Amino acid sequence: MEALGWSCVLGILCLPAEVLLHTWTVSQEPSSTSIKTINSSAEISCSTSLSDPVSLSLQRNFHSRTDVSFLYFQKGTIKKMTMTEELQNRIQVSERKQLDGGVGVSFKIDMMQLQDTDLYFCTWSQEDKEPVTLATNGTIIIVREEDPQGTLRVRKSHPESRPDRLQRDGVHRHRAPLHWSHGSETQTL
Repeated sequence: MEALGWSCVLGILCLPAEVLLHTWTVSQEPSSTSIKTINSSAEISCSTSLSDPVSLSLQRNFHSRTDVSFLYFQKGTIKKMTMTEELQNRIQVSERKQLDGGVGVSFKIDMMQLQDTDLYFCTWSQEDKEPVTLATNGTIIIVREEDPQGTLRVRKSHPESRPDRLQRDGVHRHRAPLHWSHGSETQTL
């Protein structure tokens, strides 16, 4: 009877160790908001402590959840990739070895456009006794027409499309020229 009691106690003590052995983590960088300009590139790195994941999905989620890229793994190596059509020619995928024996992947999106502004996050899948998925918190990428330091980007407009006089509340006002310079470049609006 006493042996049965000790085996129950020993079983309960070993239970957390069994659960801890199956704990795995995921991460994503950058882990905050990233501000980019039009035609620049953004890189998102996703990693997991799993040595043998089944799949990784990079998704975007502001307007609707959409897969950007879906990767299938075999023995920790990418075996098959699918990309959304709109990013197919602008996204590069590379594997990164992790120090903890896990798997890492970097997604580089080139030629960022305003419509690329979104929340991007990674979802890793593993099959042990049953399928398990774990998602990262994500990275918000904001694509703007100006650079992150706030330097104004001026678009040249056709001379006929700009009125010489502005009218507000029935009062005509003349537009004063606006001079803008950055380094050796000068613009007059």
